[in-house]
Amino acid sequence: MKHQRSRYFSLLFGATCLAFSWRTQAQSAEVNAPPPSSPVLLTVEPQTPEQWVMTLANHGDTSVRVLADARLLRMEVIGNPLPDALARASKDTRAPKLYVRGKMPVCEMPAGMRPRLPSPERWLELGPGERYRESFHPVAFCGASKTARELGPGAVIYPYFGWPNRSNTKKNVRPTRAVSEPPYAIEPLRGQLGPEPQRGIEGTPALVPAVTDPATAPASATSTDALANQPPASEMGPRLVLTGPAQRDVASGHEATVTMTVRNTGKRSALVHLRSDDITFSLRSSGDVGAAAVSCGVSLRHGAVRDFFSTFGAGKSKPITMSLLEICPSSSLARPGVYELVARLRLEQTGEIYGLHAFTTDVTATSPTWLRVRSGTLPYHATPPQAEAESEGRAPDAEQPAL
Repeated sequence: MKHQRSRYFSLLFGATCLAFSWRTQAQSAEVNAPPPSSPVLLTVEPQTPEQWVMTLANHGDTSVRVLADARLLRMEVIGNPLPDALARASKDTRAPKLYVRGKMPVCEMPAGMRPRLPSPERWLELGPGERYRESFHPVAFCGASKTARELGPGAVIYPYFGWPNRSNTKKNVRPTRAVSEPPYAIEPLRGQLGPEPQRGIEGTPALVPAVTDPATAPASATSTDALANQPPASEMGPRLVLTGPAQRDVASGHEATVTMTVRNTGKRSALVHLRSDDITFSLRSSGDVGAAAVSCGVSLRHGAVRDFFSTFGAGKSKPITMSLLEICPSSSLARPGVYELVARLRLEQTGEIYGLHAFTTDVTATSPTWLRVRSGTLPYHATPPQAEAESEGRAPDAEQPAL
């Protein structure tokens, strides 16, 4: 009798464990199940190095609501190796590096710029065959990181739009499917049948092209003749060059500073009248394609002062740090986003009034500086989102943050 009772409890315990195991496996499969396919297709198109376009297109049979906000983009990147990295790789006998999804470098907006919750004014209804397009600068997502410098021709990006899927893993709480938890980036119209709400969607991989179409390139302050206004100089004479950082990342416009370097690349020294107010900037939001740039520092220039004349030796350089808050209009950097800074150095004081013969020149920085401002007093988007038919294909009209 005692043996039969022990056997009974053993069978009961085994059946309980087996049932619990089946239930746990079912719950695990429910949690780890991939999100349902979405009628919205996500694509990211690198049109030029400075202008990429995100597209959300509704390929379904019913209308849906999408959160029209490119700040929700997240891009895994296989970067184009830098020249020094290629040189090291050519001498490396180890196996080539393998890239695994989920472990690759990621470009996404910092916490201060990326929305934590949906903004009601960014919801947009997309009917069948409609799409939403928004232009952005890759520096807005990659900042001044090494990954940003590797986003050249040949780089591959894997975009994701929305919030990452997550599951409830708290103790003693039954796991639930990640896609059922808000916030959502895509959802059906209220009161109508449609696709299941989704926190986010995967996009199609994109390759950064080696050659861009000049017809689609945005008008840029650096595309003018200003970059080539370095006056001809004799081979043995002085020659001043103005350089600056490729990218800058600041928390707000109040903290925006930039350090420009003046270097004498010529063979002879020169007497110059050099002050910080001899450097001016043209400032333009990366979203304002074709818009006029804002001038910074032009009205602050002063006359000659004898103590500022000095000899600038051959091969010497001088860094000059400037606060954009002090030289630009007060509202120039009020909106978060990416700005293009083009610096210009004008040395016009000849020193005649002091009996001197100073060197004069007018040069523009060899390349622009892209400045990312993470916060501001104005919202990131200047206009509400708008849907367009897929057949329209107006890349220049894609919504862009404005200055």
